[in-house]
Amino acid sequence: MLRIARIVGPPKPAGQPNLTIGWFTDLVTDPALKTCVSDLIEAARKSAEFVTDWRNRRLAHRDLKLALRYTDIQPPPPVTRDQVEKALSGLRDVLSCIEGKYCDAGTAYSTSIALGDATQLNSTQLLFSLQGGLLRQRDRHACLDFATPAQRSIHFTNFNPTMPRLAP
Repeated sequence: MLRIARIVGPPKPAGQPNLTIGWFTDLVTDPALKTCVSDLIEAARKSAEFVTDWRNRRLAHRDLKLALRYTDIQPPPPVTRDQVEKALSGLRDVLSCIEGKYCDAGTAYSTSIALGDATQLNSTQLLFSLQGGLLRQRDRHACLDFATPAQRSIHFTNFNPTMPRLAP
């Protein structure tokens, strides 16, 4: 939630520039696209207002009356999965609009390969996921056995040679 709050925040909250979606309107030169992007940014910020409230009162700062449990203060309401999805959807809309214009392409930001809700994983799914990762690691090590040093530096920049190898 804190990352959503950061990305929808103002570009210069205290005079210091921050990386936010608000900068897109300054970078877009096409007037029609600028209007569209500006509207989408505003919609994304509106859909993420709940995150900003949580950030300001619970995550990044600590509201004094809330911390001391004053009775005249209402805590932020619980966050739902639907709220988070709407906030992420607003961000995806902004990115898709810009990408569609400048890259003549689109990315399925909402599509991912997942096993499901992490709280609902059963042991079989977890073991299957771990097995897949271990098999990919083994295959990567096997490829390194035949790679030249130049190929290793290009294709395996994150390779850690001290990592133990798996048996074939």
